[in-house]
Amino acid sequence: VPARKARNDGLPEQVRTVIWPAACAASDETFRQLTAWIRRGGQAIITGLPGWDETRKFIGGQRIQALLGCKLKKLFYDPLGRAGAQSTNVELAGKTYLARPQAAVSAARGKTILSCSDGSPLIMAARIGQGQVVWVSDAVELSPDPDWPYILALYEAALDCLQAKPPKIAIEPNLPDVHALVQPTRTGAIYVLYDIRREGERRQVT
Repeated sequence: VPARKARNDGLPEQVRTVIWPAACAASDETFRQLTAWIRRGGQAIITGLPGWDETRKFIGGQRIQALLGCKLKKLFYDPLGRAGAQSTNVELAGKTYLARPQAAVSAARGKTILSCSDGSPLIMAARIGQGQVVWVSDAVELSPDPDWPYILALYEAALDCLQAKPPKIAIEPNLPDVHALVQPTRTGAIYVLYDIRREGERRQVT
């Protein structure tokens, strides 16, 4: 769903899952609409701390408290500071990656799904009304030099937390730097594939 359409018209009824990457700048009205949609049965994956308004003014931990029933304990970096933030190890799919949680929070009404080696929560999940929110504390999309295997493994773990898992687009080979989108049409669907690499050999996927 295009962001502009969602802001102006709300989310269509057929939308069941929303991913809000690097949720660091949103108006109170946008946040209110999202939480209301979740309460009606929607599922949302949110990365980063939703602690800034649309003007990038810091507003504290009120939104993460509304989502997870927890309190903001410490902020580690602002929307432009991930690259210089301290990292900690996390195990995902049998491999060790460097994570940079954006914030530390107190115990929540939800469940901690995955923690880093220092004990800080990386993925938390909670029910809100009839819906569900999954929070990823690392705002991975803010990295100037993304670690795509880590991002892929992190999103796989977050998607696995959802009660109603959305269908995946099957691509072989499963390359973390090849992104795939599908847009339903009246008679079928349009698939869009793009390689985020800036250089390298051509690839063929099926």
